[in-house]
Amino acid sequence: GWGEVKFSRAADAASADIIQKAYGNPWDVKLGRAEVDSGTSVALPSSSTPVDEIKAFLGKLGNTGETGPFASKPPLWERPAFVLWTAAAKDPEAEEARFAEADKDFAGIKLDYDRSRKTVTRTNYEMDFIAYFDRLTKLGVKFNPDAYLYPEQVIDISKAV
Repeated sequence: GWGEVKFSRAADAASADIIQKAYGNPWDVKLGRAEVDSGTSVALPSSSTPVDEIKAFLGKLGNTGETGPFASKPPLWERPAFVLWTAAAKDPEAEEARFAEADKDFAGIKLDYDRSRKTVTRTNYEMDFIAYFDRLTKLGVKFNPDAYLYPEQVIDISKAV
């Protein structure tokens, strides 16, 4: 697992502990997901789909349709698309190479992550993966912040005496 990789790269146990505490990626769990009975199904591109079609598909997910020079990026722009799609591939390294060969934006992203993977902490890749995976799992989901709240019973202690 993650801890074993970090410990194997560290000089000693104390260094590994520092790495784990300083660079461990917290994964926030948001409670109160409001499930729906029905939804729309989307056909995922296959593993042999051309990279530009995969990029276009992921760019449409959660996109609000804003256009113009000041429009916000879609939730799964190039960097999240690269991280999530290639991580889910049968052979992630081969898929990363395929993406990098097909698109110069992906080539730069791959270079950044290859550098990160060679470090002891691997923070760029691992932090981005968790952040983007979390974004994907919450894409279009509605949350009810009161779902796990319940009224407290108030006891009047003045009458207990």
